[in-house]
Amino acid sequence: MEVKAALVLKEEKRKKAKVEIIKERKWTAKAEERAILAFKSSKELDGIKIEFAHEAFGKGFDLCKKKIVEKFPGLDLGFLLGDSFDDEVGPSTGTDLPPTELAADALAPPRSQNLPRMR
Repeated sequence: MEVKAALVLKEEKRKKAKVEIIKERKWTAKAEERAILAFKSSKELDGIKIEFAHEAFGKGFDLCKKKIVEKFPGLDLGFLLGDSFDDEVGPSTGTDLPPTELAADALAPPRSQNLPRMR
């Protein structure tokens, strides 16, 4: 009888331990989910995504330049190959447009100042 009672107690303890393990796993899963959500909305992840996009764009751009140079070896791409963008371009005055674009602007009807506002 005592052996049977000891086995029953041991089985009950095992079941309780199993229930506790299940509860702990559920709690851990919820904690992981909260941590992931917090990280997804963090500035750190934004920085990681921006850095990845920057690197991916740079590699793609370099690959594109390489293919253009291979296809068109005589083409001067010196403005693309430099790392410096110190040559700043000033604002357009309208007089530096090609003649066809200037003519197209001259043919356009004048814009009325009294147009109804869009809602």
